[in-house]
Amino acid sequence: MRYLGFVWHAMGYYKRSMDKIALVTGANRGLGFEFVKQLLHKNYRVIATARNVQESHELLALVKENPNFCEFHELDVTKKESLEHLALVVGKLPRIDWLINNAGTFGTPAPSS
Repeated sequence: MRYLGFVWHAMGYYKRSMDKIALVTGANRGLGFEFVKQLLHKNYRVIATARNVQESHELLALVKENPNFCEFHELDVTKKESLEHLALVVGKLPRIDWLINNAGTFGTPAPSS
């Protein structure tokens, strides 16, 4: 078997030898969702976030299709608890190669606690 940038395991699962990690906020639709698809196609490990789980059906289906390389975390950038949860997730990663901050806010900011 030729070396093609990945290592085959007994159960057919492969690990990318040069894992790159991307964090994409606002990933459930539009440009954010397209970034997730393109990064997975380019063999990135993707941490995808969106504010509303109920509006993330396509993203969750993509995560289900790529369970070893894509994960979803609910993120509301206006809520401190949500940001703290994501900080814990990111803190466990060896690094982030790409940050695509596609999440937007509008209106008056939430009061800080």
